[in-house]
Amino acid sequence: MDLDIDLIKKENKENPIYYIQYSYARTQSVLDKTNKIIDTQVFVTPELKNLYKKLLEWENVIKSAYQKKEVHLIAHYLESLSSYFHTLWSSSKNNPKAKFLDNDNNIPSDLHNLLSSYQDVLKDGLKILGIKPKLQM
Repeated sequence: MDLDIDLIKKENKENPIYYIQYSYARTQSVLDKTNKIIDTQVFVTPELKNLYKKLLEWENVIKSAYQKKEVHLIAHYLESLSSYFHTLWSSSKNNPKAKFLDNDNNIPSDLHNLLSSYQDVLKDGLKILGIKPKLQM
């Protein structure tokens, strides 16, 4: 196994650990800013659908990693999942309907549940890898 110490020290998207932790911190920032969880319709974008689909793969990834004894499958999945989240985050900057929070910092319950589930998957995956998620970066 090759270990690139310089890559591990980088604090950018080239470092997979940083990239995953940064997505966790971004979700935490949304949850911290949330005023109320409201029951309202969510504007569904392709990026949002992709993140939901990717989240649904988690159980299969865990089973496969366990059966094959290949923990790297979890690391690759978390990096890919984070990529889907970052894509959603970036797309919401250009589309006000796709933002997590409204002007009063309220969040639709479906998006709140999505962010909570997302964090749970990252937390569980990082724990398996012996890494703690970061709440702020």
